[in-house]
Order: sequence, then C-alpha cells, then structure tokens
Amino acid sequence: GGRIVNSIKGVVIGLILLIGRIPVQDLLKSSGVTSNTEEFRYIILGIIIILACVLIAMRKKILIAGGFLKPNRKNYWMLFLPLFFPGLLFVVNLNFECYNGYLAIGIAVLAIVIRGLMEEVVFRGVIQGYLSKQYPGKPMHKVILITAILFALTHIINIQYTGIQNVLLQLIYAFYMGLFFGALMVRINNVWLLGIIHGIVNV
Repeated sequence: GGRIVNSIKGVVIGLILLIGRIPVQDLLKSSGVTSNTEEFRYIILGIIIILACVLIAMRKKILIAGGFLKPNRKNYWMLFLPLFFPGLLFVVNLNFECYNGYLAIGIAVLAIVIRGLMEEVVFRGVIQGYLSKQYPGKPMHKVILITAILFALTHIINIQYTGIQNVLLQLIYAFYMGLFFGALMVRINNVWLLGIIHGIVNV
C-alpha cells in the first residue's frame, strides 16, 4: 500500500516537471488557433498544474496547512495591501496597445491571473504548506524565507528571454514578493484568494 502511494506521488511530481515540455502552442496551431497561443498555453498549463497541486495537497494531507481549506476570513482585509503597494506602482504602466479587441485583452489578463494563481498554489500552497506541517517547531519566518528563496530562484529561467541584469532585478523583486505573499498566507490561510491577488498584481 505504501509503495503504491509513493509511486503515485512520484508519477504526479514527474508529470508536473514534464508539463512545461508539452507543446501546447503547436497543438493549438494544429487545431486552427493562430492567435493568443502563448496566453492559451499559460491558461491550459496553469489549470493542469493547479489540479496536480491539489492532488499533492490531498496526498500529503496539507489541505489546511496549504490554505486550500479553512481560511481565516477576519484577515481578508490584508489582501488589499499588495494592490496598493507595490501593485499600484505598476498601474501607470498598463499598456494594451499590442492587443486588438476586448477578447484578446480578456484572454491576456486571464492568462496572467492564472499564472499568479498557479505560482501561489505551488509555492505557498504545496511547498510552504508542506514545510509548515512537516516542521511544526520551526519558526514560521524561516519557512517563509525558504519558500521565498525557491520562488525567486525559479525566475532564473527568464535569462533565456532577457539579459542577466534584468534577471537579477527579477530575482530581487520575486524574493521580496515571496516574503510578502508568504506572510499574507500565514495570516489569511487562503491560497486561492492570494493567488488571484498575485495575478492582479502581475497584470
């Protein structure tokens, strides 16, 4: 029984690692979708990863620790904090000139929100939730710090799209936001709302 469960967990984790290799854009183009393929890719892969993370949270029994269940509603007002700072600083930079029509804008915004939700489910839901349950005696700020470092390091992959200077700035920004969202997660214990707020800030 235990071996089968561990095998299933290994398969799920392996699938998550392989998800990024799925040629979603090629599949969309072969189906006749020629525009917004990058946005559709984020939406499809994001939903798959979110579902996989829920399965992992169920298997690891971290649904509560990961904020998938039993939120702390009295602290929901804290969700407004990232919308004012630093989110408000980026509102003046909104630019949709490269899109044509409301549908294209809607798809682009949905893709960005899904991506933020996906990141929160992975890092604050599964990773931070697992660490907080696995090591209950460890100070929470250390758990948040570890999760924020891992979250920041994933942005190294962006070096294939931009220069090293921009990537370093992204690492610093992602680390700061990782600490911010990690602290909010402890207070509200709702990874779903936190993910939506993360996505709105990204927009």
